Amino acid sequence: MTVLADGEFGDYRRGVFRYYEEKRYNEALAVAREAFRRFPESDAMTSFWIACLQNRLGNHDEAIQTLQSAVGRGIWWPTGTLQDSDLDSIRDSPDFRTIEEECKRLQQQAPKIGKPELMVRVPTDYSDGRDYPALVVFHARYGERPEISAEEWLPVASTGTILAAPWSSQMYASDGRCWDDPEVSERDVKWTFEQLGARYRLNPERLVLGGFSQGGALSIYSALKRVVAEGGDNHRREGSLLSQDRATVCVDGGEGS
Repeated sequence: MTVLADGEFGDYRRGVFRYYEEKRYNEALAVAREAFRRFPESDAMTSFWIACLQNRLGNHDEAIQTLQSAVGRGIWWPTGTLQDSDLDSIRDSPDFRTIEEECKRLQQQAPKIGKPELMVRVPTDYSDGRDYPALVVFHARYGERPEISAEEWLPVASTGTILAAPWSSQMYASDGRCWDDPEVSERDVKWTFEQLGARYRLNPERLVLGGFSQGGALSIYSALKRVVAEGGDNHRREGSLLSQDRATVCVDGGEGS
């Protein structure tokens, strides 16, 4: 059994998916269970991994029980997530249909809009004495907390660049968010730039927007429309952070909108 005793959550996630791709489902399940134990804040994700892997291994009753237990703790997944092919063999069971209905009920009870959040990582030599390039990255649909969704971007801080990873206010799952509503998304983007402009020294000529899947589309939209905070002081700077003739966009593809 492989256990990443000192690993971060991303290490566990990569381990689960690596073993899964190699069809080593027992090893993947062991890593998923350890992640479930070590990272209770990621309960929704790790419980779903465990159920999918249990079902892949033919342990259909255990998979149902794992999902039921998670739903009993208030976790819910959107319909699209529950359509995962790893759950096909239990999809027609009455218990699974009950799980689907309970997820819909929990989703209806949950607030549609929460509060946007923003994770920022600055270079180790950051100071208020000069302006810094910045990379703002938007998560995909079903974006987890920024510490997870922006993990692959973290190394940019070591290049002297500020990394900013907003988390949408739009709820998509109990542990994930989306950019489905353009008006709300635009408001969240403006809020992000208001926060950045008020707290950090940004070089507007070296600002890059990026994202994955739905977040990639939002980065293009935001750059073309220049959806940023106007008039934020940005340490006594006036006007838009995207006041240049063009902005750089870095987009990663992916399935989904």
